[in-house]
Amino acid sequence: MNYPTLTTLLLLFLSGGLPIHGEEEPLFLATPLTRPGEFTQGIEGPACDRAGNVYAVNFGTQGTVGLVTPAGQAGLWVTLPQGSTGNGLRFDRAGFCYVADHTGHNILRIDPATRAVSTYAHEPRMSQPNDIAIGPDGILYASDPDWKAGTGRIWRIGTDGRVSLLAGDLGTTNGIEVSPDGQTLYVNESVQRKLWAFRLGKVFRVGADSTLSDKRLLKEFPDHGFDGMRCDVDGNLYLTRHGKGTVVKLSPEGDILQEIDVLGAYPSNLCFGGPDGRTVYVTEVAQTRIVQFRVDRPGLSWQRWQESASDVEASIPPGEVDLVILAGQSNAVGFDANAAELPSDPNDRKVLFWWRTGDPPPDIHDTTSGGVWTTLRPQPVGHAHQPKDPKNRQYGNFGQPLGGFGPEIGFARTVMNRQPERRLAVVKTAFSGTGIARDWDPDAKDEAGACYRTLVGECQRAIAAAKARGILLRPTAFLWVQGESDANATDAPLYAARLKHLIASLRRDLAAPALPALLAVNTQFGLGKNTHMPAIVEAQQQVGAADPQAVYVDTAAATVINPFHFDAAGTLDVGRRFTEALFRLEASSPPP
Repeated sequence: MNYPTLTTLLLLFLSGGLPIHGEEEPLFLATPLTRPGEFTQGIEGPACDRAGNVYAVNFGTQGTVGLVTPAGQAGLWVTLPQGSTGNGLRFDRAGFCYVADHTGHNILRIDPATRAVSTYAHEPRMSQPNDIAIGPDGILYASDPDWKAGTGRIWRIGTDGRVSLLAGDLGTTNGIEVSPDGQTLYVNESVQRKLWAFRLGKVFRVGADSTLSDKRLLKEFPDHGFDGMRCDVDGNLYLTRHGKGTVVKLSPEGDILQEIDVLGAYPSNLCFGGPDGRTVYVTEVAQTRIVQFRVDRPGLSWQRWQESASDVEASIPPGEVDLVILAGQSNAVGFDANAAELPSDPNDRKVLFWWRTGDPPPDIHDTTSGGVWTTLRPQPVGHAHQPKDPKNRQYGNFGQPLGGFGPEIGFARTVMNRQPERRLAVVKTAFSGTGIARDWDPDAKDEAGACYRTLVGECQRAIAAAKARGILLRPTAFLWVQGESDANATDAPLYAARLKHLIASLRRDLAAPALPALLAVNTQFGLGKNTHMPAIVEAQQQVGAADPQAVYVDTAAATVINPFHFDAAGTLDVGRRFTEALFRLEASSPPP
């Protein structure tokens, strides 16, 4: 919401501590997610992506969108075009983020893969818009209050970006939502403190203004204003009470089921997220922060994320697709490859992508694609945590607050740009600070084999998920970026034998005896001060020379950001080098 006197509404209410999610958490008890002051008093419009990250407008300054991880790490995601100020946010099933730009009279659209901002719809007759809802058919609905006049309107934005007026004789329209069955549109009036329900029917005329039908008063309150609201999967409405400092849960019939204190007087909006869709995130103006609480039923938006998980697979026609597998340690993860420096490429949406990456051992704190196929993209930071015993190794999924990317993107983009007819899928399973004997041992049944077992398991699950939709994945290449952790007096002499055994084991376990193996390591690891790095390079060269289906890939020219990791440009370069190596290998031994 954008009240005209928002800057006067500061209420000092002190609360501290960051939560740790778990099954033992009580329901409907709010705790802070972010610290006060990270957002401006224009904090609004929370929305969650498929990975569980929370987005809200006006991070640090007006005209921005911030990203907050489930652990509460906040960072700048997007700066909107000059003159635009965001309010409500919504993600569609394809992953695009829509922004109610209340100063520019626009609905903006952000591509999450590139963070490119475009104007999806513009309507100069709008006073704002304020908040947006999205129906199961992809139609957007925008509330549009005129605070000075005390009136409001509702607009419909079609999937073609065309805008039409649905209702124009209302009070100060604010929170807006569509019921789970797509048949009811809810809108509240902040000043009048009324919540209305309308029937959505097939009454729209393309190119002309239209009206809603069956308007009925669902609930009226005697005090305090309203703001954003969202539905759970059962159709219950969660409504922010601006000025009272609560979120009220209403049944579809308008009965009060619960009221939750949100640790600040001015909640502005909310969304559902978390691994099971049962975490509610609330933007709160007085403390300029996001708070969270657990609920008993998942949110509607979360459910639609799950329903759309198969959309990517469904968009790929049945048939054979080349499967490329990426594994290794932090330079396979892309630990310091800043996603903000990644240029856009339309080919990303043509590549199937499945990932699990993090720190060892593989666990619930990894960042993953959720056990579903997505399209090629940077990976979010997820919910990494410091282990009780770090074992003198690196921890954390990525070094950048917005996540990162590995060589998979440079590899896939080069393949698709050079061979646009090729059908490609990538499975990435990488864990920072890992060594072959310590983490990737194919024969170990304990933690020493955890990363290898996860690699095989993720590949098998990804192959099965694709096969269920008629997509047959053919293992085509294994990209291995690892060796830095083995650059020591104990492990370096044994590296060649261990790597040879790992490759043979993977070929056996994936039933791909001729699987090409492309081998790389950050040759600049330690910036010349690690005396064992030449032995690792030599070991990879030996394996490549002895195996007709293996190739050593030289990364010496790739740029680095520190003594340990490639930077974004270097990571892309490593991916391109993998592609060139694969093309040379394929040309020298063409398939029968």
